[in-house]
Amino acid sequence: MNTSSNTSTAPILDPTFGPDETGITWLQYPDGVSGIAGGMSVAPDNKILIAARTGTEFSLSRLNADGRQDDSFGNQGTVTGGFAPGFRSTGKNVQVLSDRNILLEGWFELEDYAPQERGLALFDDKGVPVKSFGNGGFTVIHPLSTPQYRLSAEEIKRKGPAASSQRGNTIELPDGKLMVLSYHRYSYYDEVGVLMRLNKNGSLDTTFADGKGYILIQYLANSTWAGSLIALKDGTFAVAGSAYIEEKTFAMMARFDTQGSPIKDFGINGYITFDFEGELNQLTELIEMPDKSIIGVGSSHSALVFKSVLVCVDAQGKAVPTFNRGKPVFTTYPQATGGIQWSGAVLRTGGRILTVGNPLREANSQIVLAQFKADGTLDAAFGNQGLLILDLTDHLDIAEAVAIQLNQIIVAGNALSSITVPRNFALRCSPLY
Repeated sequence: MNTSSNTSTAPILDPTFGPDETGITWLQYPDGVSGIAGGMSVAPDNKILIAARTGTEFSLSRLNADGRQDDSFGNQGTVTGGFAPGFRSTGKNVQVLSDRNILLEGWFELEDYAPQERGLALFDDKGVPVKSFGNGGFTVIHPLSTPQYRLSAEEIKRKGPAASSQRGNTIELPDGKLMVLSYHRYSYYDEVGVLMRLNKNGSLDTTFADGKGYILIQYLANSTWAGSLIALKDGTFAVAGSAYIEEKTFAMMARFDTQGSPIKDFGINGYITFDFEGELNQLTELIEMPDKSIIGVGSSHSALVFKSVLVCVDAQGKAVPTFNRGKPVFTTYPQATGGIQWSGAVLRTGGRILTVGNPLREANSQIVLAQFKADGTLDAAFGNQGLLILDLTDHLDIAEAVAIQLNQIIVAGNALSSITVPRNFALRCSPLY
């Protein structure tokens, strides 16, 4: 394990974190099963929540603030289950609500290769399902019906990076209702985003969107994937994703008001698209800056190589000239043959943008953290000229999420090997970073 900076002998990881005080926690699941982490959040009391999948069930683990698993939560710090009876449930995001209940968000698949549907589960502070929510604490939201289908062998072979993305977000509104982002697939190559509003009990709120309870997110008449939702300071919502237009995938951003209507003065009828000159372009994360501009975090893929992208627009969807002269910021990674793709991002104090990502097509992939200033330039005071490299194992180290705990960096992810079971981790960087 390499935990030293490229320019200093100072440790990268915090030696006060984890059960062995190494800066890293390798999660232990009941009965010795393995897990695949998907998302993470830091609770108001600084405990760490990690959404994952174990086998075909979702899992939700809680760590104490010092990285040790919290035995007061669930079974040895973890709860597992399914959003509904079916093939597979996957945990992808988690948050603590205003009443201290814990909302797990993920995906449900009725059968192998069936369309994914948005699944939610609600637990109390001890990991016990909240019975008043959904069906005994669990629900699958599918406002549109889809004919059952199976992918052919040829469709599975051609399955692209965007098609397998499982991102999404749920936002608690001031009145306790939930705004939920999902997507709906009419067929394998025709999908739309779905923005739904739910009541506190998990049912569809039919006072939203003219009685339907949901809106469709679609750029013109094109197949559109929606992958990230944030609430803006003015009470509106921003969505990021991609749109497939004339055999090319463009990155996409959209804004909606509290009733789900597009903000007409944002781009064209509420939507803007970006061509980063790759074959596949997408935005997977959004951050609102202190000046109310919006950072889009994504990637551009061409000739089997990924470039990570940051882009900044104002409230009307116009490029912000003080951010890299109004142009996207591309981050390449020459050490990896497949380039690099950001998997998470968070805003730090002083308007600094922290991203975490993974080099692609590497047998021993490392975790790459990058910190950018508010103008889009790399923060040279962070790590080695803006980059911090973590090499946890001698195989694939994959970061899935990043968060801030008392101004320290927390990363959750997975270590994958062809000869051992997957292991998922949480780590905390030294206060120096």
